Amino acid sequence: MVYNGNVDKWKRLANSLRLRLGMRLSKKDATAAAREVKAAVDAGVMTSADDNFRVIHEAFGFPDLRGNGLSQAFHEESIFNYTIGTNTFVHYLKNQGDPRLSRYFVNLDGAGEDITALTDYISVKPGLYWWDDWSDFTASNGRVIPHANKFCIINRPFVQLQSSFLHMGFAEVQFLLAEAAARGYAGSNAVQYYHNGIRAAMKQLEMYPGMAAVQAQVDDFVTRHPLPADSAVKFINMQKWVALFPNGYEAFANQRRSGWPEMQPIEDVGTESETNKVPFRRLFYPGTEAFTNTANYQDALKRIGGTNDWMAQVWWDKP
Repeated sequence: MVYNGNVDKWKRLANSLRLRLGMRLSKKDATAAAREVKAAVDAGVMTSADDNFRVIHEAFGFPDLRGNGLSQAFHEESIFNYTIGTNTFVHYLKNQGDPRLSRYFVNLDGAGEDITALTDYISVKPGLYWWDDWSDFTASNGRVIPHANKFCIINRPFVQLQSSFLHMGFAEVQFLLAEAAARGYAGSNAVQYYHNGIRAAMKQLEMYPGMAAVQAQVDDFVTRHPLPADSAVKFINMQKWVALFPNGYEAFANQRRSGWPEMQPIEDVGTESETNKVPFRRLFYPGTEAFTNTANYQDALKRIGGTNDWMAQVWWDKP
């Protein structure tokens, strides 16, 4: 379905997943991580974007499952209109002069017209809903932008039902190889892998319908972003974070494992935070599990301290 029966590509995917999982051990057990990473690299990982593991979807909404599942979620009550960029991400893209900012986010007025030139990607503080920072915005030309339209929201190509979903790609593999080299696990040319990852990450955006290419700006961006030897792991994982968008699950896992990006305290307007304004470390087990899968639910809780706690670290997240 994905590789048209090409067994070699499936093998490279399997080894690339082993590379990802091996690196997931870096905080828990560096020796085991190095062993698994080297084994994956020796067996052969993805070699180009042709090996990308992406599922192609069609323009059908729920309950028809041919549409992109993430896009279907965005279409539920049109929440894509309120899927807002957070300061942590938007400010980083701005500070880096990253051309992907305009591919990831857009500002639209009530009529759907692009007003990004007026608002310059206003983002929201971590933890806030769009209504928590209530005020209109006055642009430099005097135009008043109503509160509901002032924030930058996810760009339309990402919410198309026919958009492909990239489960694992060449760009991520290159960043994993860069980190493996920087940590001394496998390979030696971290800089080359790092820059390969940036290039591949920008190129992969072209798989989204209607997405404007950024290739003309890649060389300049790469030139302006060398890899400092004394902070290589940080820089690699920051660019990997950008490249993983919109795969939030993998970005969340990699942030907990690597520590990058550094998460900012949560703004808690209504004193609703259950984590004392600290970003959570794991997802809750669904409440239904306690009734429909009681024995395994209780066993799982025992392994994380006995309670279904937002802050309980999963096993590979513990030093």
